[in-house]
Amino acid sequence: EFMTEENLLINPNNSYQLPDDNGTLDDINSGWWFKETHQELCTGPTDILLPILIFIDGGKITERISIEPLVLTLGIFKRSLRNLPSSWRTLGYLENLDNSIGTERVKRNAKKKMHDYHEMLKEILSEFKLHQGKNGGFKWKLKIGNHSHEVVFKLAIQVVLGDCVGHDKLCLHIASNNPNAKNLCRECKVSPTDSEDPDHRCIFITADDFLNASQEDLANISKRNVPNAFSDIYFGARNLSIYESTPPEPLHQFLLGLVKYLIEELFKEFTEGLKKRVSKCVQHLYKNCSRQSSRNFPSLACVQNSITNTGTLSASEQYIRLFALFIAFNI
Repeated sequence: EFMTEENLLINPNNSYQLPDDNGTLDDINSGWWFKETHQELCTGPTDILLPILIFIDGGKITERISIEPLVLTLGIFKRSLRNLPSSWRTLGYLENLDNSIGTERVKRNAKKKMHDYHEMLKEILSEFKLHQGKNGGFKWKLKIGNHSHEVVFKLAIQVVLGDCVGHDKLCLHIASNNPNAKNLCRECKVSPTDSEDPDHRCIFITADDFLNASQEDLANISKRNVPNAFSDIYFGARNLSIYESTPPEPLHQFLLGLVKYLIEELFKEFTEGLKKRVSKCVQHLYKNCSRQSSRNFPSLACVQNSITNTGTLSASEQYIRLFALFIAFNI
């Protein structure tokens, strides 16, 4: 039931045609990656680019046992369809071996844990590798509404979604809270000292940084000397790698990161009197201003009593708090 014109990023009258470039970045088929990867892979008359979107995140089964599913969806689905749980399929599960039951449990250091994690990933991705890249693909009878096409799908992973902790594991990154970390970010080369410079220009990490790299070279960019399960995965045009395909996620890095810390630092500059005035202003906004039909604007209920002493706020409520401050400062 997914294969309808309304759900797909494919022209039903010409499924091999690239979308028109109108200068606007919209869905995942409107950027340079889709265009260049299509040109690189789709050399046959019936070839269609099939981007793969992966999501990896762990969850607890019991207090002792946790498991980490690797799920994927297809990049030919529109965003509205990709947002549905039914659009995703599980490719495999990554087990936390520290919680395995047995008498032969062995204590593992951080490097051994990372090695085992990537060995499990490698096994899960093994069948996918058979169909990826320029020489891969598979034939498919694609039905879109009343239209039927004999196509060859060409596979490439476009992005791997997850949280910061999970992405660090995928990129073999030594977390920045490690006292021996020489490089803060998994994506670029920035030292703790350089991170304080607002004019610092990042040099992004690529797969070339790992070719013939010594253990010292890897330590200098805070990476572990462990074979990466994604090293032979095709990520599309420009020879992208896992290090360039793990974008920041909005929950921790933006809403519970930048937004939260921005407000905290702002309040450090406020006097107690100014804090009270701003809180009273927000209280007035909540009581006397209605969203009516403008549901794109958030409710200020979580800050109706105080903008400073709010207690614990969820990620979305941190954003609402910032929105309330913005409105208050413009009155």
